[in-house]
Amino acid sequence: MAMNHFLKKPLAEEALKRSLFVIIGISFILLARLFYIQVIDHDRYQTQALNNRLELEPIIPVRGLIYDRNGEILAENIPGYALAIVPEQTDNISTLLISLKQYLKISEDEIKTFNKRLNQHAKFEPVMLKAKITETEMATISSHGMSLHGIRIVPYLQRNYPKGKIMAPVLGYVGQVNEQERAVLDAINYRGTQWVGKTGFEKHAEQALHGKTGYRAIENNALGRSVRRLNEHGAIAGKSFVLSIDSHLQQVAYDVIGNEHGAIVAIDPGTGEVLAMVSKPTFDPNGFSQGLDTDMYTALQKQGGNPMVNRALHGLYSQGSTIKPFVALAGLESGVINQKTSIDDPGHFQLPNTKHLYRDWLPQGHGKVNAAKALVVSCDVFFYQLSVKLGMAKMKTMLEDFGYGHPTGIELPNEPAGIVPSPNWKFSQKGLPWYTGDTILSAIGQGYMLATPLQLAQATAVLAQRGHRFKPTLIHQTIDAEGNKIAHNHIKLPPLNLRYPSNWTYLAHAMNQVVISTNPKGTGYRFGTDTPYSVAAKTGTVQVFRPKDGIFVPQSQLPKKLRDHALFIAYAPINHPKIAVAVIIEHASSTKSAQAARRVVDAYLLRRHHD
Repeated sequence: MAMNHFLKKPLAEEALKRSLFVIIGISFILLARLFYIQVIDHDRYQTQALNNRLELEPIIPVRGLIYDRNGEILAENIPGYALAIVPEQTDNISTLLISLKQYLKISEDEIKTFNKRLNQHAKFEPVMLKAKITETEMATISSHGMSLHGIRIVPYLQRNYPKGKIMAPVLGYVGQVNEQERAVLDAINYRGTQWVGKTGFEKHAEQALHGKTGYRAIENNALGRSVRRLNEHGAIAGKSFVLSIDSHLQQVAYDVIGNEHGAIVAIDPGTGEVLAMVSKPTFDPNGFSQGLDTDMYTALQKQGGNPMVNRALHGLYSQGSTIKPFVALAGLESGVINQKTSIDDPGHFQLPNTKHLYRDWLPQGHGKVNAAKALVVSCDVFFYQLSVKLGMAKMKTMLEDFGYGHPTGIELPNEPAGIVPSPNWKFSQKGLPWYTGDTILSAIGQGYMLATPLQLAQATAVLAQRGHRFKPTLIHQTIDAEGNKIAHNHIKLPPLNLRYPSNWTYLAHAMNQVVISTNPKGTGYRFGTDTPYSVAAKTGTVQVFRPKDGIFVPQSQLPKKLRDHALFIAYAPINHPKIAVAVIIEHASSTKSAQAARRVVDAYLLRRHHD
């Protein structure tokens, strides 16, 4: 037994030594780590500690205002109130929501969104439930405040559009930031921001209108609650804009369309500034910017006519006979025809070795016709023949010089290019070969030809300026955060120079006769001849329904949705143009489009004269 005792002693001492070495080793590692944290990586850990103690609370910038060219307010910020809940201040959120429904309407969508937000905020932070409450609702909630624990009424600035529907196609609207938008927005500059431009100019100019978010540093205690404010960097308000739109002219254009569907665009040819851009039917943007409830959205959807589509910018239409001045110019400039070239129009045109007849709108034809008369009476047969001699390539080049087939680049999102077709385009898009018949239909603005009302107005403005071109714009001035007004630079595009400049005068005279000629009667005579200014114009009719076997069916016997569209382009005065206008009214008579154009031109030129 004694022998065993003496054997165990060295073993115990050996184990003790090993344990001591392990303890010394661990202590060394801990001391080294402490040295690294305290000395070598001191700055990084100090920053993390400060971040745990300090919170940067965002200061939301005031959104920039939008005015029309006369200084009338188009988009402003007015006081609004949102309803929020502080989770830790209520015993049961579900019970609270049930109680709230007794006093105000809360949709299922609002509750779903609220539940998502709950996971994104601390329990002591207010979480928005309803983006907009009325003063009556606010008073009701306040009167029951003792029983509604955790309710918070949060004041904010909401977007308001005083002109309502008439400016919606231009301005668009702001709405609550969704998850997709939050993912792509600048996380720092948009921290705390609940509203963002969704469509129209509000979306295009979002970054400038939003401004720069400021912040205040808040010291929090261990529970995360604010203890004191340390410092503050103020927000920088967004830029304000003075648009080129004349809201008086916008109202006139809106009114003249009446209950029809359509669009009107008016441009100052000498600057490219858009004076009016109207689309009907439309919508009230205030419903979106101030919280659109389910009933309002459902009613909007049931309205019909695609009120959310800006027809002036996104509507793609065949140009009809409004394309003829540009096709005539292509023929004159290429030398295929000259100002005296004439044909005999029997009322139809037929390609060699074919049976198909391309008919004129006037069954008996127009007799002897040159380019000028063809424009005045809108003779289809003249342009059928011209297109075959001219070819699609030359026609396409001229049309693109006037802006067709390309976005104008105006300050609005998602502008389409339109279509000026070609053999390559048809094969790539349709998988079909190009036929001479495609060229013939293109020459009268049918077939695959498509353009927006804005493109029609731009092309008319270039015609008015005899080839001098400006990029269409909606901006007249910008106003920075200090209130300084900065004039917008009008972008001049390369001019369209003709080989034979006299063709400008030739076309202007012919288009003037479209309105005032009585023998033969010009197709635009409904514009009226009693104008104190000179005007050049062209009518257009776009066939929506083509009867079988070419049988003529009076428009009055067709359902409204199958009737032709009526187009009208004009500029005035001829020698010193101040306005170019394009009108399209769907499923309506040419009388309506001509009279609409007349009222718009009168409203601008005659009011300006009196002013």
